[in-house]
Amino acid sequence: MDQAAEVTDKPAEVAEPAAEVPHPGRRPDDPDMIVRTPLVNDRAELRRRWLEIQSVFVDDPRGSVTEAARFAAEVISTLTAAAHERERMLRGSWDNGTADTEMLRNALRHYRTFLDRLTAV
Repeated sequence: MDQAAEVTDKPAEVAEPAAEVPHPGRRPDDPDMIVRTPLVNDRAELRRRWLEIQSVFVDDPRGSVTEAARFAAEVISTLTAAAHERERMLRGSWDNGTADTEMLRNALRHYRTFLDRLTAV
């Protein structure tokens, strides 16, 4: 198999566990929703852009790889910002000085789920 085919035969995906379907009546700032909402909202668009970058490789290998590097940096930036925002929202659910033991237990559970999702990427 030639190198060009090797590069173009491997699809790229942003690994993300399947999100749960939102429950009616739950607020978007509910910690259960915070940790289960995907960090990347439009995986189809990411896939489309990757396929576009990948398709240029045969005609312009350097340009394709340069664009792949830019795209990777953009996705990393988006994921980082989303992760920081989620962490801020989780902290707000318990770090107000009034959290009882049950709230703290739930917060710990939410952090575990959040970290599991982060490490699955």
